[in-house]
Amino acid sequence: MIRYLTVNLKVMMRVPLSVFFSLAFPLLMMVIIVVSYGNIDIGNGYHLIDKYFLIAVGIGMLPLSIISFPIWIANRFENNSLKRLSFLGVNIPKVIICDVATHIIVGVTSILINFLFAYVVFQLKVPSVSSFLAFLLQYMMILLVYLLVGALLALIFPNSQVLLPLGMTVMFALFMFCGVFIQFDELPGVVQTIGQYLPMKYGMNDFFFIWNGDNLINFTSIKVCTGHMVVSIILLLLVWSYRRKRM
Repeated sequence: MIRYLTVNLKVMMRVPLSVFFSLAFPLLMMVIIVVSYGNIDIGNGYHLIDKYFLIAVGIGMLPLSIISFPIWIANRFENNSLKRLSFLGVNIPKVIICDVATHIIVGVTSILINFLFAYVVFQLKVPSVSSFLAFLLQYMMILLVYLLVGALLALIFPNSQVLLPLGMTVMFALFMFCGVFIQFDELPGVVQTIGQYLPMKYGMNDFFFIWNGDNLINFTSIKVCTGHMVVSIILLLLVWSYRRKRM
């Protein structure tokens, strides 16, 4: 299983789309925003980078989960790799677990790269160990939500050529509703209302209070994530059942 996970990671690092959007694009956006506005003081010893870091993390998570992951799954449908592996006696559930674990590892790597870059270049304020772990675990919950959404997109549209433009559209729509381009509080009321039901909104905005140690748990985020997970799993089971009947 470890060997298969290692192979997955090597393959993923050779996909330019995955590397750029998950690892390079957040750093590029961080530089553009912080240099454009200046790393202004926002009070209590914090600066713009301490808030924009949260957004940069989300910018890396979304393409990983709703573009790279569904395309990865669609490729397995298109080349029938899972069927061939099952004929060879490979444990398919382990393969699927490794696929998910690969994207989670890349997600954690993206967070760490953003953290190190922001710290070295823009003097990001380092939180306590407990705050950092709480931030990481709750952002991983958000990542799992969008991996489920990505899996659902792949089952409904099992074609990589369709999933790429679809994933890009969904990604930029989420960017808009979560306050990537404009500060969330400055968005129109309707957009803010929609954003309240999106897990990534909390990661990009409200997790600042986890990062600075005010609160270690964002219960609203956990409730929203749990609701999305339940709905996504139910839809996944329904779509998978429908697909199996048509096979």
